Amino acid sequence: DVAFSRNELMDRLYTHSVVVDYRSIDSHIKRLREKMRVLHEDAGECVETIYCIGYSLVSQKIHDLFSAPVVTLGAAAI
Repeated sequence: DVAFSRNELMDRLYTHSVVVDYRSIDSHIKRLREKMRVLHEDAGECVETIYCIGYSLVSQKIHDLFSAPVVTLGAAAI
């Protein structure tokens, strides 16, 4: 898995004409983790913070969480 620094993420996400605080990446990562937890309670751990480096998407954790067979219980009564 590859780690990306805040600066690398900012360069990829924003145009050069946009002025953005470097902490905005942290806010985006936080929201991404929250949305991932909606899918699975442990999914937020798929985005790993690497101290003094940046962030990494951990592909093995994603594979482990989302490759399990899906069990359907049928339609729920309303």
